Amino acid sequence: MHYSTKAGHLNVVKLFVNSSADAQAETKEGKVPLCFAAAHNHIDCMHYSTKAGHLNVVKLFVNSSADAQAETKEGKVPLCFAAAHNHIDCLRFLLKQKHDTHQLMEDRKFIFDLMVCGKATKDEPLQEFILQSPAPIDTAVKLSSLYRDMSEKEKERAKDLSNVSVFAEKMAVELLSITASEYNAALLLKAKDHRGRPLLDVLIENEQKEVVSYASVQRYLTEIWTGRVDWSFWKFLAFAILVFLCPPAWFYFSLPLDSRIGTL
Repeated sequence: MHYSTKAGHLNVVKLFVNSSADAQAETKEGKVPLCFAAAHNHIDCMHYSTKAGHLNVVKLFVNSSADAQAETKEGKVPLCFAAAHNHIDCLRFLLKQKHDTHQLMEDRKFIFDLMVCGKATKDEPLQEFILQSPAPIDTAVKLSSLYRDMSEKEKERAKDLSNVSVFAEKMAVELLSITASEYNAALLLKAKDHRGRPLLDVLIENEQKEVVSYASVQRYLTEIWTGRVDWSFWKFLAFAILVFLCPPAWFYFSLPLDSRIGTL
């Protein structure tokens, strides 16, 4: 088994594993078969172990410096196999390893499998995927939109997809609530995603009504609408009448002057 693993003979390794061969058997130097596979970058062995749900084997690969983001010819990473075959323990472990959140979200099969894995675990894999991402609020918002769109196309699983869409949106609200209590909501809503879009634009684009209706977001939108000018209703009304009846005044206040009135 040691020689097969070192040479990268995947089919032989499969045969050994399926025949209950001891994957922990050591050489005189104290090395186990998977050390050879990891050292020689035989990533197929790791993909197979993940697909078969051998958590201890997968852990040994990762601890032996194997690449948890290694792709197959089809562009699949070990996480995809763990989700596709409903191996929750492997999925939990791999989600804690380095992975590309944005690339995985482009894989609709993985996103669907993530939903299926969560059926018996109260959406734990989905929650973990969101929390382990670089920008949890952004990830939750986009996943909610993705699942909503998928629910309109996948009629057989429409209800399940709709439920996880709501779950992701609620997570976005909770995360925003927690973060806004520690940081300025304006800074959060101005934060940009990997494509350079502010979070506020992402919320509006993905039609996240629950998140947009959150108090901190509404407060920020009100400040933008009023230009952060603290006037009473009657002052706003008088100003509106002034610029409506006197266009030159509108032009003047629209100039890039050092005045908050120009932002109204």
